[in-house]
Amino acid sequence: MNIFPSKDSDPSKKDLPRLKVRLTVESYRTTRGVAQKRELYFFKVPNPAQIVDCFYEDLSNGNDLEDLIINLDQKINGVYELRTCNVKNDWESGYAEEWDWELVEWVD
Repeated sequence: MNIFPSKDSDPSKKDLPRLKVRLTVESYRTTRGVAQKRELYFFKVPNPAQIVDCFYEDLSNGNDLEDLIINLDQKINGVYELRTCNVKNDWESGYAEEWDWELVEWVD
């Protein structure tokens, strides 16, 4: 289940906003060995920006980018859609209370 379904997951929701991001991965040499840096850049943020707000809230809770996005270590430089996965709903209210994020290759 996706909190913010994309048009790929449900064709009837083609007008829902999708969050397009660019991932850049850089490896470089340091005095102690080799380091790797990953940066995530947001393209034009959809309106309403609830997806981005939700992602930033997860980041502000002290989580690292590597902890939030479950498949980040498997991705290389490219354009992706950032979406939710592994959603767990509250048994009483039915609202989503826990989720993970994943990167899926961007398809127009």
